[in-house]
Amino acid sequence: MTFDYRVQVICSSPPQGETKAFVLPHLKSDFAHIELSLQILSKVLEVQPDSEEHWLKSCYPFLLLLGLCKLLDGYTKYWHRFRDQHCPSLETKDLIATTNLLELEGTLKGLNSQPWLPPSPEVWIQSLAWLHRKVELLGWTVGLWLKKLFGDHFKNKVPATLFQICKLSEDEWTSRPVLVYGAGSGLLAWMECCCISTALREQMLSLLTIDVDNPEEVNLFSKGFLVVLIQVLPWCSHSEWKRLMQVIESLLQRQVLHVPYTLEYVQYMPLLNFKPFAHYLQFSVLFLRGFQLLCSSSCSSWLPAEAWQHVVRLYSNSLTDLLGSVKRDSLSHWHSADDKNPLSFIYIQVFCHVLHVAAMLPDGRSGEPLLVLALEILSQYETLSASDKSLSSALRKANEKHFLESITDNVSNKLLQAMLLQKLSKL
Repeated sequence: MTFDYRVQVICSSPPQGETKAFVLPHLKSDFAHIELSLQILSKVLEVQPDSEEHWLKSCYPFLLLLGLCKLLDGYTKYWHRFRDQHCPSLETKDLIATTNLLELEGTLKGLNSQPWLPPSPEVWIQSLAWLHRKVELLGWTVGLWLKKLFGDHFKNKVPATLFQICKLSEDEWTSRPVLVYGAGSGLLAWMECCCISTALREQMLSLLTIDVDNPEEVNLFSKGFLVVLIQVLPWCSHSEWKRLMQVIESLLQRQVLHVPYTLEYVQYMPLLNFKPFAHYLQFSVLFLRGFQLLCSSSCSSWLPAEAWQHVVRLYSNSLTDLLGSVKRDSLSHWHSADDKNPLSFIYIQVFCHVLHVAAMLPDGRSGEPLLVLALEILSQYETLSASDKSLSSALRKANEKHFLESITDNVSNKLLQAMLLQKLSKL
């Protein structure tokens, strides 16, 4: 019986019965079938009430919210839990946060406007206060997920260092003691806020206080951003990482984040206009610098093998999206054969960066994602190269092919090397 079919079978009964039997007792991370319970909750929240009284009233909705919050809190120790300790996957984190928690929060907030739930405004305030006290015992980021529900009743409690880099209104925000967030941790707290939701990400970007006219301040921020990025990266779900990618894009466009491009993998610098594609090169270089720090001797033993695999998947997905954006943007900039040369340069540089990352990973944990990514880069380069019929293209293509082969010869993973050389031989 497939997973989806089991959910459909279970959800054929009244929603309050399903919630009490298959969800409420099992909202704990050590439950072996927690994903099934969450899928059931997601389905029953779509059920509209048949009568004036909402079925959720009898399902202890504040307990449901607390259970979801506790699941989210468990992810703060995700890679450092005991090996025999069950924990939902990071993909399940997206289901908990962006589906179940938001739907339940929205439904519950809607019920507040009904005269029959809660029975009185006093009960509603008491219930919120109870939930707020319980959530305060969890990680500080968990409370921000319930920002809309708590509304005007409670301020958002965050580490005091966040106030050092953000213009936070004291009417909405207040500090709370968090021991591990000492001096200089404001940027870490800021980035963790950006991960939570699209709305909070945009708010954090608008409140960031960096003087772009002060080179020293921009340099200091850029260095700190790189360090914080690799601290947050392993704990990101796919949705959270996508939000951070949009943060990076915004900061690069506003020139708040400085990512200098070096001549590390440059045979020659063609006299071409790279401005339309500059931030793509900066993206790739930023990832490379991040992995150089993450794979350094001070950090290489920080993560277990499963965490490295997750990090590589996030990196591969990011560069796949980047290549897709390069391809789309190139269509609006192709006016002549010469306009294709910057793209050729970008593909070669990104290819070199990917192989550099693969070479740095401890114990050769490059895995399939980087192999697929490298082959995809060569495929896009091949398509671009084949469409270039200019008079000077033959020599340039020959030089580029020789350069790509010389870089690939240094790949230590023999399977990866053989497949890449085979692909290059067909260019």
